[in-house]
Amino acid sequence: KRVGRVGGQHQGAAMRSLILLLVISSVSFGTVECAEKPPSDVVVLDEDNFDRLTQEGVWFVNFYAPWCGHCKRMMPVWEKAGSDMINSGIKFAKVDADAETDIQERYKIQAYPTFKVIDGKKVTDYKGDHQADSFIRFAKEYLENRQKKPSG
Repeated sequence: KRVGRVGGQHQGAAMRSLILLLVISSVSFGTVECAEKPPSDVVVLDEDNFDRLTQEGVWFVNFYAPWCGHCKRMMPVWEKAGSDMINSGIKFAKVDADAETDIQERYKIQAYPTFKVIDGKKVTDYKGDHQADSFIRFAKEYLENRQKKPSG
């Protein structure tokens, strides 16, 4: 019986160590999973704010679907371009066109991702590369051409 007791004491200590290790592991993994995303300079547009926000200013909009692999891979590129163009005169935005079906239908989105500049009632399709410098160059050129045109 004494041997069983000694073995039981060792098993209890081992069990406490294992439980402690599991608790520490779950806490450290939990902090990684719960880390907040950094704030984004890209505006999320949806049914509630789309018309109100896009009626003023120039908007470069990424119409995407969350299940689209290419959309997922290029979203950090879009975020970088949006951050680089903050306070430039053109706002970068994104619309989950899979969820926002009214907006998707209104702008005739057939493929993901699709990029459009919305400037009041004027809509311009973007057909360039999906690279940050290409988005930025297009946005800057759009703004330059817009300023050259006489208002009237």
